[in-house]
This record gives sequence, structure tokens and C-alpha cells, in this order.
Amino acid sequence: MPDSQASAGVVADQTLCRLLWRQGRLWVVPPSTSPYQIALPALAQPEWFQSCLDRSKAEAVVIDPCLGSEVVSFWAQACHQTGKPLYLRLPTMRTLPVKQNAWAWHTKCILERIIGLVLLVLFSPAILLFAIGLNLQDGGPVYQYSWCIGQRGRVFRMAQFRRTSIKTGQTTRLGLWLEFTRLDRLPRLVNLVRGDITLIGTKPWLIDEAVRVPAEFHTCLNALPGIIGPRPMGLNMPTLDIQGICQRERTYIETWTLWRDSRAGLLALAQVFTGSGTN
Repeated sequence: MPDSQASAGVVADQTLCRLLWRQGRLWVVPPSTSPYQIALPALAQPEWFQSCLDRSKAEAVVIDPCLGSEVVSFWAQACHQTGKPLYLRLPTMRTLPVKQNAWAWHTKCILERIIGLVLLVLFSPAILLFAIGLNLQDGGPVYQYSWCIGQRGRVFRMAQFRRTSIKTGQTTRLGLWLEFTRLDRLPRLVNLVRGDITLIGTKPWLIDEAVRVPAEFHTCLNALPGIIGPRPMGLNMPTLDIQGICQRERTYIETWTLWRDSRAGLLALAQVFTGSGTN
């Protein structure tokens, strides 16, 4: 078999999945070797697939991260178009703060959403100004979106200002300044107000990062992510060991207190004003 045909066969095999129906949810799991199982090529004919999903009675979709980032991203887009929530298939974590200290955790979330709303109102003139500036540069979209993993494995879109030119693909002068000042993340205040993320919390894992998280740390993906967190401002996935990041996140979850979050917030605020650390 030629190499090109072999590669195509491998890709096709990777896009196969099984669909199961459980308690009103559609479960997307890896294909089985059993002859009684039906495999679906998930990446074929997206329009037809979205139409079928839209007509489905499924209230939500649960997908196994073992299927890979391409398949999970495909389902994320399809679920977004049809208005159905998508969750990663994850083991439960009994040490989540919301289970260990529900009162303190809910108090934190309410206060941070109020803070997010206040900040969104205060920064709304700047957000409008940046949006106009970015649009005047090349007429492209103002925002760029990333698929992230939220509380209980829920997949959501997180926004930030676009930093690159749609014509050259290079970072624009305005985009470079927004990145340097970290103001490119102002649109995330909308995610904060909506409850997709919290102000202080674990790392907001991207889909292509989440599927590479070792199985023993999958429980950490259940946590509600934050704009800032216990990690240093310069923490970056490509430059650090993924297992070390997961261990740091699990330690944060298991030892969470409202006081530690407050201290982390004050430290991050100090770093922003002093210019120490980059993220």
C-alpha cells in the first residue's frame, strides 16, 4: 500500500467513534472491535452531521478525550452550532472545593462574578476602542476563540482580542501591545460573568492540551478554571512539563481555601502593576 493511502487509512481510523445513548445524553466513545458495534466516521459531511445532531433528542453530549483533539474539536463545533452542551468523559473528583467547602466556594464564585461584571462595565470603553482599532487594521474579526475545558469537563469557547493580521498572519503592532499589557484577555470577563471561568482557579486547558493530560490526572479537568491562578504568571504549556503542571493543579484543588485564593489574587495584581512575569 502506498504511504499516502496508509496515512489516509490511519486518519480515517482515528475519526471513527461509537455512539451510545444513556439517560438522555449521547456518549461518544472509541470504536469497538465487536462486530455488533456500529462505528461512525465523525469528521465526514459536517453539515449533514450537525443537522442530525440538531434533530437528536440528546440533551447533552459526552465525549471520550481518548478520541483526540481533532475529533473533540469537531464535536465541540457541532454542539456549539446546535446549542447542545458538550462534556469530556472524566472520572469524578471528590476533593473539588465545591464538594469540600460548598459555602466558601459558592461565596467566592458569586463575589468574583460581581467583580467581573464591575470590571466589564469599567473597561467597556476600552474594549470598544480596541475593537474599533482591530477592525480598522484589516477588516478582520475582532475576537479569536479557543475551545477550553470548564467545570465538570464542560467544553466552552473562551475569547480574547485577535493579535495577528488576517493578511500576513504576523502579530500586529496593536496586537503586540495588547499581548504585552495582557489587555488582549479583557474579553474573558464575559466568560467570567457567564460562569464559564472564575477569576482565580486552575489552568484553562485547551482541547489539544487536555487530551494530552495523563489519565491519572483526568480528575483535575473537572475543576472550574480561572483567569489567574496558583501558577506563576509566566506558566506556559510548551515550556513546562505537563505532569508537573497537573501535579501543581491537583495540589491547588486538594488544598484550596478562600484565603489562598485571595492571596493569589493580590499577588497577581502586584505582578501586573510591577510588570514582573509574563503570561
